Amino acid sequence: MTAIIVVACQPTSPRAVKIIDNRQPIILQTHERVPSVIFEQAGIALYANDRILVNGFPAAPDQPINNYPITLQIRRQANLTIITP
Repeated sequence: MTAIIVVACQPTSPRAVKIIDNRQPIILQTHERVPSVIFEQAGIALYANDRILVNGFPAAPDQPINNYPITLQIRRQANLTIITP
């Protein structure tokens, strides 16, 4: 008895990723699932003290995202000076 298995690999279409940076929404079509790479593809620089949210939850920039749809948000570090009398 001989079994032949044929697997057809069809490329999947890129998925839409919504990116919110300083309240500016960007929609990016990509196959990528790693936030830092997605930001790089969108031309957005990440800095050491930036925080990333994936679908509203804190996430590491180098951890793949396993669910869709994807909304990425950047919380930028802001310096604050308080002057009191």
